[in-house]
Amino acid sequence: MLDRNVLYSSYFTRDKLVHHHINSFNDFIDKGLQKVIDEVDIIETNIENTYVKLGKIRVEKPMVPILPEISWCIIISTPSMIS
Repeated sequence: MLDRNVLYSSYFTRDKLVHHHINSFNDFIDKGLQKVIDEVDIIETNIENTYVKLGKIRVEKPMVPILPEISWCIIISTPSMIS
């Protein structure tokens, strides 16, 4: 029978857990974020006949970091507001 304690300790070491979190975040930025944008597609406003249509996004380093711990920003490359 498999000793679960050995499995847990081998997977949940600090380095492996951090690596898992980093990989998960990177996967979300590379694939998941665009899926969310694609699903939302249009943001309705409370202004009559006005909405924001979302398009392709890219994630880059910020041009002017607001806080030192922020190392990335999201840019929507084809935003448009139609009124």
